[in-house]
Amino acid sequence: VFAVPRLSHLPHPSQDIKMNSPAFVLPLPSNPAALSSHSKLGLIRHAHLSTRLVAQRAARPCALRMSAAPQVKQALETANSAAEAVKFFDGMKESGEFKRWNSARTLFRRISQSELKLITKLDGQALGIVAEDTTDLRTTFAVVLGSTTVLAIVSAAVLPPQAGYFASYGIGGLAIVFLGIGSSAPGLLYPLISGVQSLFSPEAKQRVYIHEAAHLLVGHLVGIPVRDYEVKNPMTTAVRFFDDVPTMHRDLQASSLTRAEVDKLSVVSMAGMVAEAIEFKQAKGGQQDLRQLQGFLLRMKPTMVSKDQEEQTRWAALAVYTIIKQNWSTVKALAGYLETGRDVGDCIALIESSQEDY
Repeated sequence: VFAVPRLSHLPHPSQDIKMNSPAFVLPLPSNPAALSSHSKLGLIRHAHLSTRLVAQRAARPCALRMSAAPQVKQALETANSAAEAVKFFDGMKESGEFKRWNSARTLFRRISQSELKLITKLDGQALGIVAEDTTDLRTTFAVVLGSTTVLAIVSAAVLPPQAGYFASYGIGGLAIVFLGIGSSAPGLLYPLISGVQSLFSPEAKQRVYIHEAAHLLVGHLVGIPVRDYEVKNPMTTAVRFFDDVPTMHRDLQASSLTRAEVDKLSVVSMAGMVAEAIEFKQAKGGQQDLRQLQGFLLRMKPTMVSKDQEEQTRWAALAVYTIIKQNWSTVKALAGYLETGRDVGDCIALIESSQEDY
């Protein structure tokens, strides 16, 4: 028996729908094709109202999560360690206010280079894990060499003899210093180069926002609490995490790492590069992330050999690719938050109020 209540008994779509309304206790017909036109009309309206009911149920917790931004900000500002931040977020999840904290699972498996490219359509070159792209470094050196040469000549020509002598040699020496750093520790120059580029290139700015938004999102989803972030100062652009390992409450800089910890840290480390590669087809801002990842891998117990490190990096790229693709609209929204300077509490509230794209 399939009974559709009279239309006058159903609440109007503009009214709030009661969760226990009898209008929603309707058995499905065994043969929908046999419904009369009146019954079909009632079924259509019932489906419309059911959709609104689901939307209302979803909207209320989302609104609550967005309103939690000040509470999140205060908790992160007062937390002295990742353990305290994890305790806060775990409590929010247990209370039902947060759903997405520590919701992404990371389980290592061996990944080949061909499998990574087949699934993600991105190779090691696009992700920046094969070899460093030194194009920007070479271009910057050419600019530094040319500008210092011109400045040295001008200073020698316009300044008094003694001052011009020292100024020209001092300015010319900057190119030698730049070359020395670029040859021995190029990673020290990449933040400065990226920062200068972001002042003149809209794409470079967006790279920074997308890159750091991915770190922030993935860190929260795998259960590593974000402390704060910086995207305006070229030399300190970063999403900052706490100094201790959340899972073991140990110092992140001084301790060896377990497989579970390395898996999470690997995914977070690769997040920025993968997001850049998805958006711009080529990652450029991941040199420091790769060096940091290598540091984590070298501290794992038991020790990883070179082959294992390569497999770990490929797996992390694939794992974080899946997470980011499923949450791409959230990454883009977070990038907008970073661009406008919203605080980390707002960013966490945005993540918690979002849903996966598929």
